[in-house]
Amino acid sequence: MHDTRPPHATYESILDCFQDVPDPRVKRTQEHKLIDILVIGLCSMITVGKHFTDMETFGEAKEAWLRTFLELPNGIPTHHTFNRLFSAIDPECFAACFVKWAGGICTALEDEIVAIDGKALRRHGNPEKHRGRDRRGGSRLRAGPEGKPRKRP
Repeated sequence: MHDTRPPHATYESILDCFQDVPDPRVKRTQEHKLIDILVIGLCSMITVGKHFTDMETFGEAKEAWLRTFLELPNGIPTHHTFNRLFSAIDPECFAACFVKWAGGICTALEDEIVAIDGKALRRHGNPEKHRGRDRRGGSRLRAGPEGKPRKRP
């Protein structure tokens, strides 16, 4: 494995942030690495996945890219594996790891706006129609504690 972060990046990688999530699975049934399942599931959700089947589909579609930083010794987990694991992990620990990872990215990006809403990008040509949106497509909201949006300073 090699570090694929840009040289100027100061945030912890997704692998570093999620290594502290305890594995609730029985050792003899662990066909896939915990970090592989967590990262694929998280990437799927960020890219508009909604179900465990979407996680499996995402993993299959992006397997070559995922292999650049994940081991995937037994390939892509099935949707059943994603379901079992995400139903069993400690949600508070997972949330803390996510906040740590996302906070690091926000710090590294400083005041850059990253549009994750495709609809906002399509409408950015008419600022009068969509007041409250930044010219580059992002909203002026940031996630606050526990995912509650708050106004940007």
